[in-house]
Amino acid sequence: MSSCRAAARTQREGRVKPSVRMTLLILVATLPLFILLPFHSQIQRLYTNLGFIAFSLIMTGAILLISTVFFDGRKSEKTATIADAFIVGLGQAIATIPGISRSGTTITVGLSRGFKRKFAITFSFLMSIPAVLGSTFVTLISAIKAGIQWSNVPAYLIGMAVAGVVGYLALSFMKRFMATRPFTYFAFYCFGAGFITVIIAIIK
Repeated sequence: MSSCRAAARTQREGRVKPSVRMTLLILVATLPLFILLPFHSQIQRLYTNLGFIAFSLIMTGAILLISTVFFDGRKSEKTATIADAFIVGLGQAIATIPGISRSGTTITVGLSRGFKRKFAITFSFLMSIPAVLGSTFVTLISAIKAGIQWSNVPAYLIGMAVAGVVGYLALSFMKRFMATRPFTYFAFYCFGAGFITVIIAIIK
């Protein structure tokens, strides 16, 4: 019976275009971010807490080392489930904490769910788009409520456009780099940055 159900599910999945399934998975992965909206201001305050950021950087290093434990899985946009996408989305929600790598966390969670390495990286890259757009929108609303000088809006828009282009290029580079190399390099970088931040926090 189980083999019949698996065959039926595979047949149903085959009727849905991979691009449509990918879009659905990304939408599901974005849902956990809405849980954090009431806590946006509290999370923003953490960006000024050097001790917390140092701890988060060290945690990121540990997460990246954990990713090396998982082997290349078999799941792709054709076979990944809604539950998989939601759990990866929870990882993205956790990574809104300053010092926690969004890409490192989501890729590691994806690998733990049996994603192919290439798919885990691609999925992490694509699900960052609505996350970044949403974060920009929330920040913009907060700025409007706080009061902004409308004469500076063109400069803000140019800055956002430049940041968007640079961010896209950086993510594209990281996507190609991580597809063929382990995350060990980034893990030790995060450990180093975390310990340096601890020293700075103690001195201050």
